[in-house]
Amino acid sequence: MIEQSEKLAILKSVQEGKLIPEEALRLMEAEDQVPTQEELPGARWFIVRITELDTGKERISIRLPIDLVSVGARLGARYVPDGARFDLEHVLEQARAGHLGRVFDATDDAEREYIEIFVE
Repeated sequence: MIEQSEKLAILKSVQEGKLIPEEALRLMEAEDQVPTQEELPGARWFIVRITELDTGKERISIRLPIDLVSVGARLGARYVPDGARFDLEHVLEQARAGHLGRVFDATDDAEREYIEIFVE
């Protein structure tokens, strides 16, 4: 089941115009469709965290099953600053190969945010 904090982050993204309601609904319903660990033994989590540079406060923390990242890819891609080198396919390849930990980080000076992507 999707955590309350994840629901709030998704709803806030809708409020800010970063997501349309249909995408938000798909993200919230996706958790119920996640295969069990036995069905997908290689499944991992894909985590996007955005922290305000000025306060250090975590603004957004979204955790999705790696196999549902294609559903959430548009959401995460919106937080990657223009000009940042982010290759989702490379991240997914690393996850499938068993790489864990931070796979991407960038600072968005215009928005005063630090963006991190992890695979667990």
